[in-house]
Order: sequence, then structure tokens, then C-alpha cells
Amino acid sequence: MLNLKTAITASFLALCGINASAQTAAQNEEKELGYKPQPYYFIQVQAGASTQFTDVKLFQTLRPTFSVAAGGMFTPSVGARIHFNGWRAGSAFDQGTIYKYGYNYINTNADLMVNVMNLFTDKNYSKFNVFLIGGIGLNYAWNNNEFELLKADGLTNDYDVTNAWGDNENTRHSLLSHNIRFGVLGEYNISKHFGIGLEIDLNSLDDRFNSKYNNSDDWMMTAQVTGTYKFGFKKAGKLKEAEDVRNTRGPIWRRPLREIFFYEISASDAHHAESLNNIILWLKHHKDKTVTVEGYADKDTGNPELNMKYSEERANKVAELLKEKGVLDSQINIKAYGDTVQPFTQNDKNRCVIVTCDL
Repeated sequence: MLNLKTAITASFLALCGINASAQTAAQNEEKELGYKPQPYYFIQVQAGASTQFTDVKLFQTLRPTFSVAAGGMFTPSVGARIHFNGWRAGSAFDQGTIYKYGYNYINTNADLMVNVMNLFTDKNYSKFNVFLIGGIGLNYAWNNNEFELLKADGLTNDYDVTNAWGDNENTRHSLLSHNIRFGVLGEYNISKHFGIGLEIDLNSLDDRFNSKYNNSDDWMMTAQVTGTYKFGFKKAGKLKEAEDVRNTRGPIWRRPLREIFFYEISASDAHHAESLNNIILWLKHHKDKTVTVEGYADKDTGNPELNMKYSEERANKVAELLKEKGVLDSQINIKAYGDTVQPFTQNDKNRCVIVTCDL
């Protein structure tokens, strides 16, 4: 019994530790971004092509397609959307010669979205995301005139097209069908509000969708370039404000030193007078302390050799400015990491110098 209680207690404490760690990571992430990356709402616009799995090659049934969608990510990993897709669908008969025909369609789906990039991490934000998509809805197809012309010419005689879109040939003009979707969306965040990506979906529709029977659902694949506008982000909120208040109580020299210098691309000149003054003031009250000046560069620009050069220049120039203000050379430790270490989640913030010292 004692062992059981010990195991339960240990498990509970471990879970609390994991939860606390996740909360701390999320808080740090919000502080770096300046906003909460989750939840948010979005609008999507997509354009690409559709094709069908039938008795001809996929490229022979390619037709243009467009989509619009609106939804939201309600947790770091789970969201939902309402999705409208349509324009033209294509199919064909293979009679030695390929006879193609097309028709209009539109489908609307309620989709569940799962961001797999956030399933197994304590982070709520990443530049690149992969969403698994599953949904169900209704599809409506109409304007099947090209098929009717082929049927009238006897080119469909080798296929079962009985009652394809209606009770008889005089009413075979439209079709209402189910639509079951499975898909994946890869998305790259180019800014806080905008993302671009590629979505590929498989849509299961009624056997009659392509106007002929094969005793199983028809399958249509769509591939679309995706543009997403995101909005409704919340500010980092009271937690960040409370932390700032807690860290600014009393004189600056009574706290551990941490000053950050940010840079534009390729820049290495420091113009942060307030941060420099804070470091100098702190050292005047801790003459026995040394500060560490660490230079960084971001991974998304340049190359490893060039980024190491920039990080060294940034760290050295901050050190030189401190020396010009009277800081002793023996009080400064200089380190440069290039892009091998990324202290911030937001890429652009990794063009920086961080000056630290503990009490």
C-alpha cells in the first residue's frame, strides 16, 4: 500500500512539474512574441486543381478549383473551419479514345483541424505547421451537358450510366451527394497575420458523382495553394504585465542583469543607449562582478559562416561601447554563437546581443 501511495504521489508531482514547465514555456513564448499565439481566427482563400480517380490517368481529368474557408484554432493543436470548394470537375470514358467531360460542383464541409506540430511540444507557435484535416459535408453538382452529348452519341454504351443524375434522361441534370474529406495542409507563417501553404485533400462522394457506376464511392483529389489571414490574437495579458512590474520593483542593480540589443538584417551597430546605461549603472554597484556579452544571428537569413561573423561583430561592438564608458576589459566575457543557438521563438528576434549577470 505504501508503495502504491508513493507511486501515485510521484506521478502527481511529475504531472505538476510537466504542467508547470509547459506553462512557463508558454509564458516565455508570449513574452517574446508580444501576444498569445493561441487562440485565433482565420480566413482562407485557395486556388488549384481537382482530379478524379477513374479509368484514365489523373492528369487527364484535371480541372480548376477554388475554395474559401473561415474558422479558428481554439487550442494549440485543435481547430475547426467551414470550407466551401468548387467550380469544375472532370471525368472521362476510355473507348480506345479518351472522351472527356466536365460539370460544375460545389461542396461545403465542416472540418476538424489538428496541428501535429504542436501535439508533442510545449510550444504554441512555430513558423511551419502541418494540419491533418478531416470533415464531412454535402456536395452539389450540376450542368452535366457534356456527358449528355457523349451519351447521345453512344459513347457511354460500355458503362453503367443508368439513372446517373436523376430518374431519367430528361431530369438528369443535378446531383446532391455526401462529401467526406481527408487532407493535409502544410503552412508557413510569413508574419503574425499571414500564412501561405499547400493543401491536398481526398474527397469521397456518391458513386453517381462522375455519372457512371462502379459500385463504390467516387474519389476526387484537390491540390490548392492556400493563403490564410489570421486575426483575433489576444495580448500577452496581465501575466506579462505582472511580471514586468515584479521585475521593475526597486533599483535596477538589485536585480539580476539582463539587457537585450536587437538588430536589423546584416546590422551590427548598437544604438541602445538605455540598455548600455543600465549595464554601466549595474556594474557601478557590483564592481566585483563580470558580465557576459553573447552575440547571436537568426537561422532564416545568411549562412552559418556569415551568421557567426555577424554575431561576433555584434558582441564585440557592444563590448567596445561598454569599455568606452569606463567598464574594465576584465569585467566583460564575450561569446558568439552565430545561428547555432536561437534564444527566441520569433526568428527576427534572434538577431541580438544578450548581456547577463547573476547577483
